[in-house]
Amino acid sequence: MAEAEVRARVTNANPDPDPNPNPNPNPNPDQVAEAEVERGCVLAFEGAGAEASRDAIKELCAKHGGEGSVAFVEHYPGNASGYVRFAAAAGATLALAALATSAEDVGGAVPSWRLLPEEEEVAERYKTETPPYPYP
Repeated sequence: MAEAEVRARVTNANPDPDPNPNPNPNPNPDQVAEAEVERGCVLAFEGAGAEASRDAIKELCAKHGGEGSVAFVEHYPGNASGYVRFAAAAGATLALAALATSAEDVGGAVPSWRLLPEEEEVAERYKTETPPYPYP
């Protein structure tokens, strides 16, 4: 087999990799298009009792939204309010429908629940998904 023929077969079998696959590993967030994120996934609650815990809130929401539906609970001990982010909008919708009509106790009180509007949801996601310190 001629050398040129061998080179042609190797080149066609293994095309050159992208010479610059990732020119900027830490791009400026303003320059990166926002990833498509499902909206309608975050519930806010107010009026939880002093004994409320993240685990209790997560269990209650998962009971109504489905097993594994709760992605994140933002609640600090002693606070009466917080947020629950669901993996999908369907889980948040199911949980809200059940929690809005029930009188289920969270830490000694019955909180009120609401679905965050899009602007609040975007701000809440940014707050919980952005580290408070810059990457090295």
